[in-house]
Amino acid sequence: MKILLEPMKFEKMTVQSIVVTKIHVEWREDGHESVYPTRLLRKACPCAGCRSEREKAAANPLHVVKGEVEDHYEIDDLGPVGRYAVNFVFSDGHSSGIYSWEYLRGLCPCDKCTADIKK
Repeated sequence: MKILLEPMKFEKMTVQSIVVTKIHVEWREDGHESVYPTRLLRKACPCAGCRSEREKAAANPLHVVKGEVEDHYEIDDLGPVGRYAVNFVFSDGHSSGIYSWEYLRGLCPCDKCTADIKK
């Protein structure tokens, strides 16, 4: 698990903390705070392989999604991808997802953000 000694500043967000099963970020544009469960981030991985597996599962409810064997995920590391995204290394070794700032912000599970999506 990645341990932060101080907040990590990225182009669009600051990672305030990483606790075993969640990451807390503050968005620099508007100060919004998002707390992402690591399981949510892992399951929403935007890499081509994970997207393909989700599409197969959506088309066939009996399809077994590869790579989703753990119930518990941790973030072992993270880093910037240029000035437009962040990349996570998860405890299962998966690290090919590039989470653009817009995609990551859209995953925010807080009540305000999920209510905005429903409108």
